[in-house]
Amino acid sequence: MPSFEFIVESIDEGVLLCDLEGCIFYVNQRMAKMLGYRVEKMIGEELFDFMTPQWAAAARENLARRALGVADVFEHEFRHRDGHALLTLVATRPIRMEDLESYEASLVAVTDISERTQAIEMLRRSEESFRTLSENSPDGILIHRDLKILYANPALARLLGYQSPEELCAVPIRDIARDQDIASLPERIAHANPNTTMTPFEEHQIRRKDGTVILVETAHYRGLYANQAAVISVLRDISARKELQSKTMQLDRMLAAGTLAAGIGHEINNPLAFISGHLDLALEEVIGDLALIEDTPPELPLAPEHRQELITSMQDIKHSLEVAHRGSMRIRDIVENLRLFTREEYEAPYPVELIDVLESTIQMLGDELPSSTQVIRDFGEVPPIIGYESGLGQVLLNLLINAAQALQEVERAQRELKISVYQQEGAVFINICDTGGGISPANIAHIFEPFFTTKPPHRGTGLGLTISKKLMTRMGGTLEVTSRPTRGTCALLCLKPAR
Repeated sequence: MPSFEFIVESIDEGVLLCDLEGCIFYVNQRMAKMLGYRVEKMIGEELFDFMTPQWAAAARENLARRALGVADVFEHEFRHRDGHALLTLVATRPIRMEDLESYEASLVAVTDISERTQAIEMLRRSEESFRTLSENSPDGILIHRDLKILYANPALARLLGYQSPEELCAVPIRDIARDQDIASLPERIAHANPNTTMTPFEEHQIRRKDGTVILVETAHYRGLYANQAAVISVLRDISARKELQSKTMQLDRMLAAGTLAAGIGHEINNPLAFISGHLDLALEEVIGDLALIEDTPPELPLAPEHRQELITSMQDIKHSLEVAHRGSMRIRDIVENLRLFTREEYEAPYPVELIDVLESTIQMLGDELPSSTQVIRDFGEVPPIIGYESGLGQVLLNLLINAAQALQEVERAQRELKISVYQQEGAVFINICDTGGGISPANIAHIFEPFFTTKPPHRGTGLGLTISKKLMTRMGGTLEVTSRPTRGTCALLCLKPAR
């Protein structure tokens, strides 16, 4: 008996001995622990007390078979001390005493299989859940191993034009995937996200049953299928998305073209109005001069006062035509500078008289500057700068128009535009400050982005500052804008001196 006890106390199975009436006369520690009791509490008790009535009835029948010398292996349910059911695998063998011919007891070996059963049940439920999700998933799901398709869901079969998943499973994977994609799959899986073990989605072409090629997104991860390693692939049809993206890009280009056209109108509107006004003045002068000449008889010379009138008038006409010519050149240069959005191909910068360009630009503001605005000129002596006359004029015009429009939003007594020009530390600076409403901190970070504007649609398109920034970069200079809400805005230009 000591050797028997040594063996049964060493194994990881529950062991008990009972007579054929069910009275327990030996229990090992493992069996007692399995049911939540101490050994001494189980000795002398009936085996059936540790079962529900239903399972106790089955145990009585089994003991009757032991009396006939029959050994059995079967699943049986015990009841733990706390009341929960414990599913076990029971192996029983009848025992006969040496001096007796009949069987007097039963050796019962008990293995706890509840965890294994729960695991099997969880696996079964997991497989059922997987199939439910897979069968109803809008994305294609493919499970494959060694280039053989093991499973495909209905969505993938529909996507590839097959009648059923079973038909698709009979197709070699090379018939639907490109060789280069198959060859790169191990490396993709090797670099999968360590947290999800899933690869990122990538675009690939796959072949349908009819031979046509469609674009999909694929992601993969390693898993188990039928208890063996396999690759699970998710395929997402993106044909409709690509078509929508293409249409959206086309619409964006149309909107950009429309906005750019509006921006061109915004840029040339002021010089065009300036040209038109001076041409009207010149035309009025010419009409007056012609009337004066026609009123003078051909045989008589012009009176000295009329001659002086004609000379003065011709000088005015000459001035108006020169100004109109400069305005037309400005428009030509503005249109030419739209190439800034497509390429960087320009002539080298040259010396430009900054003050002349600045005065001409202030004059071009015309009616854009609100009435009662106090314009303060603080022009120091500065050398010519390196740049482009038209480009610099366009930048200054954009900044001055922005300042003028900002001043329209404040009271007349507060309208002030200060333009400072000075040289400092080997650079020439132009500082244009207004006392307008200013720019909010949320918007100041975006003012140089194309098409960003806080103005109403009829007053701006968001191109002026973008073009100005590019023009300053092209001239080797910089443009910075600072602003404080309700306190005004300052634009600081830094340019390289020509000497």
